[in-house]
Amino acid sequence: MDDSKRLQVIEAHARRFRAAIESCEPKQLPITLRDFPKGSCGDASLLLAEYLKSKGIGPLTYVCGQIVTDHQRGDIQTHAWLEMDDIIIDITPDQFDGVTQQIMVTKDHSWHEQFEITRREGADLNRWIGPAIGPLRRMLGNRDDRARCHCSQTPH
Repeated sequence: MDDSKRLQVIEAHARRFRAAIESCEPKQLPITLRDFPKGSCGDASLLLAEYLKSKGIGPLTYVCGQIVTDHQRGDIQTHAWLEMDDIIIDITPDQFDGVTQQIMVTKDHSWHEQFEITRREGADLNRWIGPAIGPLRRMLGNRDDRARCHCSQTPH
């Protein structure tokens, strides 16, 4: 598959996955996704990685970085996304001021280069532990092509 087609396929899956999250009532989502896309990049990226793997896309790398937003106060902002080879897959860039693009599936690293990389590892939800792991696993319970939100007993 040529690069252009590969990017289109990944982007189509990423759009379906984001739409599935957005179709859920916030209170049905794990707490880390309730204000999606704000503050949801880490968990959303790990869930997206599992979804993409189920579609035969990978291997994927989980990347986390930070940027200093106020040098005087020492404020930082973190962000996480996926990479596959030289492709960036990001379904939450619009959580940042001035960014309107909801999904980035690109070989252009210019926007992400502003972040100092603090973590880079295989994207594996099974290695992640935290208070939201149970709800995240339940949400991922549905792996069909419709990428529906599986937040509760009734898929949305």
